Amino acid sequence: MVSSTALGVMLAFMYLMGVLGGGVPAILPGVLFALGATGQFVGAIVVGPLWWHVQPRVMTAAMLLTGAAALGLFAMTIGFVPGSLAAAFLAGVATSGNFQALDKIGDWVDLADGRRFRQPMPAFDGHEGRTMGTAIVIGVSTLFVLLTAVELLVHVSPVLAAVLPATVAVVLAVASWFTTPMNRWWAEGRLRPT
Repeated sequence: MVSSTALGVMLAFMYLMGVLGGGVPAILPGVLFALGATGQFVGAIVVGPLWWHVQPRVMTAAMLLTGAAALGLFAMTIGFVPGSLAAAFLAGVATSGNFQALDKIGDWVDLADGRRFRQPMPAFDGHEGRTMGTAIVIGVSTLFVLLTAVELLVHVSPVLAAVLPATVAVVLAVASWFTTPMNRWWAEGRLRPT
């Protein structure tokens, strides 16, 4: 549940920049979203490979905290265009973790039948497709709730509109740290299975 919600929050970072851009009259509509998309592309190339060398819980927490930092930067620099642009790019980098996190959830579900872990997780046995579908629905629902809340808040207080999802991201980063499973290959000091 926490990992699925984290998926939605990571995906929301880039889209939130498009919504938050409506609260900054000095920036043309769509500029922050486009810069966030560029950050997502760069993040997928630069940060994406780290997901195979660093523990997933570390990467999940790092991406959530990066997104929270981007939103915090946006809140602190409203009216200062370069700050808003930097925040949008950083938010895009944080969004790039969404795809790798979804891939890791799929790996955990696939490996949960006991063939590669010492103890199977019978709750997933035979329900892999439904489990992944549920994870995606939770992630998309989280995205919808965050975008709707920020859309309602951005014209009232752009700072509050940025701080709300940043706070959610920090709480989820802490929760992800404690609930995301640690890979056995990492804990046992072995090479990652291929």
